[in-house]
Amino acid sequence: MAEYDGRPIYKVVFMCKTTDQLAPAIKALEGEFYFLIQDMAAANCLNGELVNRKFDKGSGVKRVAEAFGVSLEDTIGFGDSMNDLEMIQTVGTSVCMANGSPNLKKLSNMVCPAVEEDGLAEGFRTLGLLE
Repeated sequence: MAEYDGRPIYKVVFMCKTTDQLAPAIKALEGEFYFLIQDMAAANCLNGELVNRKFDKGSGVKRVAEAFGVSLEDTIGFGDSMNDLEMIQTVGTSVCMANGSPNLKKLSNMVCPAVEEDGLAEGFRTLGLLE
């Protein structure tokens, strides 16, 4: 932190052993940041991201759609972890990868095969984006 120069922070990745360790950070920062805890935990490790509430992937989709004059109903978003939550909640058609977050799968319109199984290409074909 001694090297921090004061520029805005948009995302911070965290790792800890328990949610109790996060409590002070949540108390101090939850007004400014979303605490996205991954639900696909590694052994003995809780991990996730703090994402600035002003600049999440959902607001990014809205800005791009507006810039191109595209309705949100006509947008598609592919995600695999809880850092994609706002995007999945914003786009017209939401897709989660089969190897992705169990919670994100529940919230998505469809699940395509895992990345290692050419899931993006299959998802694109299913949605008529590829022949």
